[in-house]
Amino acid sequence: MNFTISIPREPRWDKVMINRDVTTSMPNLHGIDIHLQSKSPLDFAHEIHVGETVSIFLGDFIFDRKEFVDEKSYLEALLKGFGPGMLKHIPGFFYIIQVFKKDRHVRVFNSVFGILPVYYHQHGGVTYISSSLRSIRQASPAVFSPSSLYLLEKSLFHYPLFNETWFNEVKLLAANSYLQFKETLKVIQHTSISDHYTQAPGRWQASLDELSDLFISTATIYLPRDRFVATLTGGFDSRSIVGVALGAGRTFSTYSYGGAETDDIRIPRQIAAAFGFAHRTVPIDEAFAQDHYWDHAVGFLRQSEGGGNISRAHYSYASEILGRDADYLVSGNFGSELIRAMKSPGVMVPQPVFDIFACEDPGQLKKLFSQNSALRYLRLVQADETWERLLEEIALFRAELPSGLTTNQKFYVYMFEEVFRKYFGPEILVESPHLRHRAPFIDFNFIAGVMRTDLAGVYSRFRETNPLNRFHGQVLYAHIMRKTCPRLLDIKLDRNYRPRDFLTHLGKARIIAGYVRQRFKRRKMTATPTYASLCLQSNLDRIGKMKWGNGFFDQAFFQGQLAGGWQDDEMNFTNMVSAALYFNEIFAVENHFGSDQAVEDQ
Repeated sequence: MNFTISIPREPRWDKVMINRDVTTSMPNLHGIDIHLQSKSPLDFAHEIHVGETVSIFLGDFIFDRKEFVDEKSYLEALLKGFGPGMLKHIPGFFYIIQVFKKDRHVRVFNSVFGILPVYYHQHGGVTYISSSLRSIRQASPAVFSPSSLYLLEKSLFHYPLFNETWFNEVKLLAANSYLQFKETLKVIQHTSISDHYTQAPGRWQASLDELSDLFISTATIYLPRDRFVATLTGGFDSRSIVGVALGAGRTFSTYSYGGAETDDIRIPRQIAAAFGFAHRTVPIDEAFAQDHYWDHAVGFLRQSEGGGNISRAHYSYASEILGRDADYLVSGNFGSELIRAMKSPGVMVPQPVFDIFACEDPGQLKKLFSQNSALRYLRLVQADETWERLLEEIALFRAELPSGLTTNQKFYVYMFEEVFRKYFGPEILVESPHLRHRAPFIDFNFIAGVMRTDLAGVYSRFRETNPLNRFHGQVLYAHIMRKTCPRLLDIKLDRNYRPRDFLTHLGKARIIAGYVRQRFKRRKMTATPTYASLCLQSNLDRIGKMKWGNGFFDQAFFQGQLAGGWQDDEMNFTNMVSAALYFNEIFAVENHFGSDQAVEDQ
């Protein structure tokens, strides 16, 4: 469900117009316009009037069906005493719009950590607020210009560092904040994740029983009573979700994707066969690369408004397939990022993000950034000014962090507030026309529980590499499975050891041996999966036909990479091709899809 709100400088509070799926033909002179547009049959909006206040609820509001008959009764109860501080305790991915006619103000909220975006823009005395960047552009008569800072950040970090967008004239709402229009527009923070850090976290060994119980009770509420599909890979996070679903007696199916006979295909099949539930594999193979990849790569960029990369085309493809038989997808997203300390650069956390926290000297930091190979794809205008703005953003972020935090605790503020929404948000947006995505690990009450103990990755050393110190980042999963579905403990993970090995002394020796074996055979962490390489290789002709955005991109360098250099710089190549594709679309560069026929919007 998309929304767009327009508020004149001095609105008439008696004229609030709410339109669903249509644009009104009569102008709402000096009033407040709220346009709601469905993306799929799954979309619906609850509109609740209490006195002179109207509250609009959009998205997936998760509640315990033992307490409430339906979603509307839950939302009506939620409104009693509702305030911004309650947002972190409301599960789900959602928006709330409130218009207070008597008190003359508007508030717009999104769910915790800002996984679903809110954009805002002001022009000609009118304030525009929307879930869609393109909807703001369509609603406003302003001339929109490309942000060189956004492109610099996209090249270095794979996403905007903070709240920049493709347009200089539009900003993204900060995480854990809301917008309030009351004569003027304000961004107000409602939650600070660092407030939940503790100086003396409890020992993880003594916390496992309580935390495993907390996760099981929390995750059970996230499991739909209706038909749903759960992700299942060769790892821990998704298997823990499946364990909770099996323990709760839910009826569900699972799915996984990947290359033929990889662990993420083989192990889920083995689990499904052992427990008798349906499992679907979505092969990312040559047929996908040739017949489906490009359309879904473009579709992913469009649905995420350029927030993701073409390497994630399979999420668009899989959600379209899965949505034919299910309305909900339950995933293990955010689990590893919460519990295990991040240590290696990759698509989610590129090296320049680590550099921000490892290097405090601005001059040295700029030097590190300047050496990044991703910059070769860009021709930045006003480069000095753009670099200065980037370093100012980083300095402001550092200045606003509470004193006394360790390097890793500062890094985790960024993980929670920026990486979570920038990396996982596009995936959830792309899936939303087909499936409602639920992710129990991002439940704030569970996160707060974890952060009361040293099980949380936030209390590890920065970029912890010692496997013994990283051990506790996985042991919670074994305790969850032991309580929900003990048979899952005995099926090997993609790391070549079993979850049960975390519960015995002999098993710990197996874990160490498995870790050593993995170290010898592991590919570089910065490398993209082989199926991503296959998809690129099969579509180089389309990429070669692309136009390269109005002087912002270095066309000659792209063409040189297409001759073979891209294979040694695949992660950056994929990221910058994605940036150029979406840039060309929103700024109407001719033949921007690299083919003779434009792909229709999904």
